[in-house]
Amino acid sequence: MKSACLFQVIVILISVLMPGCTQQPGDSADDAQALEAADQVVKTVRAETPIDHQLSARVEDGVLGILVTWNENEPDYDPIVALISEHEAVKSFEGDLRIWFEKQTEEADRSGDPPFPGAFLLTRAYDAKTGERITVTKGPAPPEGTYRIDTVRFVDTKPMTESSGPVPGIWIDTDLRISSLVGGTLKSHKPYDIAFDYTDNSYTFKTLEFTSVSLTYDDGQAESKAASLKLPIRIPARRYESVNSVTGGRVVKTTLRLLSGRMSGIITRDEAFTLKMEGRFIKEDGSTIPFAIDQHYGIETENAIRPAAEVLQDR
Repeated sequence: MKSACLFQVIVILISVLMPGCTQQPGDSADDAQALEAADQVVKTVRAETPIDHQLSARVEDGVLGILVTWNENEPDYDPIVALISEHEAVKSFEGDLRIWFEKQTEEADRSGDPPFPGAFLLTRAYDAKTGERITVTKGPAPPEGTYRIDTVRFVDTKPMTESSGPVPGIWIDTDLRISSLVGGTLKSHKPYDIAFDYTDNSYTFKTLEFTSVSLTYDDGQAESKAASLKLPIRIPARRYESVNSVTGGRVVKTTLRLLSGRMSGIITRDEAFTLKMEGRFIKEDGSTIPFAIDQHYGIETENAIRPAAEVLQDR
């Protein structure tokens, strides 16, 4: 699965910029009691489900909810929502209950006066009882300011031919970084990574192995970083449980294997190139299935100044 880079996360998911600390209820004793009940639900769900992200209780405009906080990799929303909404503690909770997902965009700094609680971005909201996504209508005015854009994107110009066997997916991570959510810069940062992944639905592959990697720019120069890779590169499979809801509200769990990783800092030039890779999938019984990749990547650059509202808008 692809890890969303910071820019991709922001342009796809931004809805509302919200304070990151758990919001406290009002002076009402009923509010305090309700938040305490929601906090007990959170503790139960956290203890009994395999959710890696931070969970906490929140009350927002009088509505109680479970807050899921993340910072680096965009979560796989549906399985998390399914695990929470199907939990008995959530089903038996009296009253409305929400699930909010927030991305931490800036770390907290407790040394200042006053301390900075961190910056957070609300990305999605769900009804915890039904698992249905809720449209977030509350939010600030469109962002002001501008961004100076200096980005690079590598585009596959030679579509991979159909293969009778498995082949890992390849993409180029150009490390896009955005300076802030209120204007500034959006830039790519060299050197770039070669990322790869494969989803093994058959649950038969134990290891993904790369035995040969070469990268040659269109001017004929070979990339030394690729040539200096220590081969073979072996990636062990990771077990993953996919949770999906089907008609009638039934939850179906599927166990599969993920083989993913990256070759860091391989691409040092903003130039088109050809990438050739060879390797094999190794099964549990020791048998192997070879693969070969021969891809050409063109380059698209953007150097411009664009309004913040345009850069950050949903797409």
